[in-house]
Amino acid sequence: MLDNIKQDIKRSLLTGDRFRAETLKLVQASLQNAKISKMEDLSTSEEVAVVQKEIKKRKEAAEMFSRAGSIDKAEKELKELEIIEEFVPKQTSGIELEKLIDSLISSGKLHLNSFPEAMRLSLELIENADRAQLAGILKQKIT
Repeated sequence: MLDNIKQDIKRSLLTGDRFRAETLKLVQASLQNAKISKMEDLSTSEEVAVVQKEIKKRKEAAEMFSRAGSIDKAEKELKELEIIEEFVPKQTSGIELEKLIDSLISSGKLHLNSFPEAMRLSLELIENADRAQLAGILKQKIT
């Protein structure tokens, strides 16, 4: 992922898209910092987790700017968000996620005895699940 981001930064600079290049440089810095903290290369899932944190930061910032009435800053954060999301696999969410959980329950692979255990197993079995939606669906099914 880091190599793809570096290549995209070069391409963006060559085409004159400074906004995209600057956004990607921030993501690159986050990945580099995580790599330094770990003192070894990041796995793909660790890289995705770092980029998802960046996405979460942008969503929260856009929401706060919108509430504060600073629409131009909120739009900037949303543009950055769109750029960053290109590098993360699409998350499973909504109806598709609920169907996957139902199939795991019916197959006996997932038991709803306790929320933490169900959440842990679900994250292992369902790739790219939106954690917040997953938690909401599991809480609904447990109660």
